[in-house]
Formats: sequence, structure tokens, C-alpha cells
Amino acid sequence: MAAFATIYCLTAMHSLPNKESSKLPANTPSFVVVNVKPHLALSNIDHTGLTAIVKEKNIDQLRECGGVEGVAGALKTDTKNGLHGAVEDVAQRQEVFRSNTYRRPPTKSFFYFVVDEEN
Repeated sequence: MAAFATIYCLTAMHSLPNKESSKLPANTPSFVVVNVKPHLALSNIDHTGLTAIVKEKNIDQLRECGGVEGVAGALKTDTKNGLHGAVEDVAQRQEVFRSNTYRRPPTKSFFYFVVDEEN
């Protein structure tokens, strides 16, 4: 009899959350508000466009963006002084444009130059 009562109680307790969650609150709004933090506002320049201008040396696209001054203005930077240097600003720029890193090629050994000279 004790086993039956235990199973009955466990089953009853297990079904309680299901009954509670099936009821909706009486004043449920018909809309959902989502607060989205916007990315760094950079007008008409994005990562892909900036990469295309630099890698392809696309002068026409650079002109479309207003030249060097236009790109600097869109990126909210100064052509003489660069970035303001605020940590939050740099972090946002790295998020939008990724980090500006350069992978160094491996150094050439003395043996490489000896072999290269013989060829």
C-alpha cells in the first residue's frame, strides 16, 4: 500500500507543472518587444565593402564612398589622429571589422640563402 501511495503522489506532483504552464496569463500582450543593441553605426561601409576597396584597390568604389575623407568620416575616425582609443569603441570596431592582424611569414634560415644562391 505504501508503494502505491508513493507512486500516486509522485505522479500527481509530476503533473502539476504541466497544468500550471498550460494556463496563459489573462493580460498577455499581442506583441513582443526585443531590445537589440545596434552595431557601430558606420553608414554605408561594412566589412565586405571595406575589404573589397582595400584588397582589389577599387578606386571607383572608394570614390562612391566619398574618397578617403568619406571613408574616414563613415568610420568615425580622423585622418590625422586616427581612433579616439576608447576601449568600448575599439571593441565594437573589432566586432564589426575583425581584428587587424598580420601573420608573419616564417623566417628564412642561413641554409635557405645558401641553397637559393646555388640555384
